[in-house]
Amino acid sequence: MADEFLTKKLDGLLDGFYQSKLFIDDTREEAYEEMERPPFPKSSVFRIRLNTFRDLWRRGYYLTCGLKFGCDYLAYESIPGEDHSKWLVKCVDSQDALSSLDLIALSRLSSQVKKHVLLAIVSPDTLSPYYIEYSWWKPQRSQNV
Repeated sequence: MADEFLTKKLDGLLDGFYQSKLFIDDTREEAYEEMERPPFPKSSVFRIRLNTFRDLWRRGYYLTCGLKFGCDYLAYESIPGEDHSKWLVKCVDSQDALSSLDLIALSRLSSQVKKHVLLAIVSPDTLSPYYIEYSWWKPQRSQNV
């Protein structure tokens, strides 16, 4: 008896929740614009990463989190899981200075995991970044020596 009462009470609560929260039909243009607006517009780091993500996504690349590799994103030319990523993407503000130690560390890591580094440099007055691709260069050893 207590179980039936509890079930009916929960069903009533869930019906009210579904009616008031989930089935909102809002097809106004403002709703779509609100979804496109970044949630943290004052954070420059977020803006740089968001602009880089949108630009690479529109160019047809798949992106995943690059935290494990010390970068912002991993960029794939095909669906992740079917192939390995090609780039370690590091998002940089054009007004910030890059440490040579950070660049060397990132390029050495990229050579160990057989990827290239893609620096996405975003200027504060533009929405689309420009890119610099580089990789660690290892000279070939001569086999005659």
